[in-house]
Amino acid sequence: MGNKVLILEDSIEMGENLIDFLNIAGFDVKQVVNSKQIFQEYPKFMPDILLIDICLKGSDYDGVDTFRILKRRKDFNSKVLILSAGAPNTKIAEAMKLGALNFIEKNAQIDMDRLVADIQQGIILKNQEECNRTLKEEKNTLKKYLQKSLPFIGECDKILEAKHQIKQYAKANVGILVEGETGTGKEIVANTYYHNSPRFGKSFNKINCAALTETIVESELFGHNKGAFTGASGNNKGIFEQSNHGVLFLDEISNLSYRAQAKILRVIANKEIQVVGGTQRNVDIKLVCATNVEIEKLVNEYKFRSDLLYRINANVIKLPPLRERGRDIVLLFNYFMNELKTTFSSLKYDYNEKKLKDILHIYSWPGNIRELGNLCENMVIAEQGSVITNSIIERYVRKKVNGSKLNDMEDQLTQIIRNNNLASGGVEFEKKYIEFHLKSNSWNFTITAKKIGISRSTLHRKAKQFNLAKSEPNIAQ
Repeated sequence: MGNKVLILEDSIEMGENLIDFLNIAGFDVKQVVNSKQIFQEYPKFMPDILLIDICLKGSDYDGVDTFRILKRRKDFNSKVLILSAGAPNTKIAEAMKLGALNFIEKNAQIDMDRLVADIQQGIILKNQEECNRTLKEEKNTLKKYLQKSLPFIGECDKILEAKHQIKQYAKANVGILVEGETGTGKEIVANTYYHNSPRFGKSFNKINCAALTETIVESELFGHNKGAFTGASGNNKGIFEQSNHGVLFLDEISNLSYRAQAKILRVIANKEIQVVGGTQRNVDIKLVCATNVEIEKLVNEYKFRSDLLYRINANVIKLPPLRERGRDIVLLFNYFMNELKTTFSSLKYDYNEKKLKDILHIYSWPGNIRELGNLCENMVIAEQGSVITNSIIERYVRKKVNGSKLNDMEDQLTQIIRNNNLASGGVEFEKKYIEFHLKSNSWNFTITAKKIGISRSTLHRKAKQFNLAKSEPNIAQ
């Protein structure tokens, strides 16, 4: 049989006539004669359509009150049509307010064709609502999965403020500008914005503006038509058109040329793009722009358009560097280690989180979250078979510190060489030169002496003269 119809009608004869006709029309039909019976039959039959007579003899409730009680059921999922012969208009209006689809006058000449059409329309509407409900559930499931797979981790004040701003701007459906050093999580902000946006489920695209050369930038952003330039063998839809009705993440927008900036300004102002070798096309996009530099400085240096800056900097989210996020660094470290455990099932770790915070804050993390993630991965790969402890973590962080110091020392040494005649030397140069090579060789005097061409005793004397000594307390214990 087909879709199910349950009839609440106190007249057996009327009910049988309806059943006969609706069976012929392909429906699976049952009749009940009072409210008590429908309350018992409804969960068993689970009809698609309810035909409810308003005036019921021998029933605890009339049709409207029965409808109201049924609607309170968690499993109620039917469309309702009202049947009546002489019911007060107020009752009919009440039923329609409760959500009845239509009112059908009950008499000897019921328009059966109209009744079938109303039932079919109700079934179509019910199926559409169920489909939309399923899509909504799938959308929410996908959102939860994406939020779990791309979490915005952090509990410091600045990150909590950023999370609040993102939700506000996303709900308001406005574009944003994300400012922060390299590796601070600007792409995570873009993902979080999209997940909280009414545009979630529509297109979401990302492009790194730093990777766009002047020759391809317009084609990549706005698309091109066949023959627009040498090598354009076909039509190409640009990233803006691909993102129509959705969200587009423009990472490192400060790297765009003046010409490309002007075109993006037109997109924001006029909601239209100019296809290379083609026509203008309307687009509806919300932009998430990101930069790791202070754009205002670039404006002063005539490297960024002031009018574009004024368009994109109305809603700014500033991400703090990792070194300013306090205990967040431990939360992020734990996240990376847990993620790595899914790949390296044999990974074991046993570290004290309080001491871990002190260890991780030895280093300034110029590469921020991305650099922390890389350290975790490199350490886990290199230490396979070992239990990751505070001592092991500190050893890898110390390498970072020493590497950073050596880079600073190398820069200083280069500057000294530029400013001094190497042949004539100088005390400052000699001290920096010896210190640099000692650190480069992990304070191994024998290797350092051979490398710079002096005796080991002379190197010790020079180190003492310049008060050079390795001094790094171990805080892992």
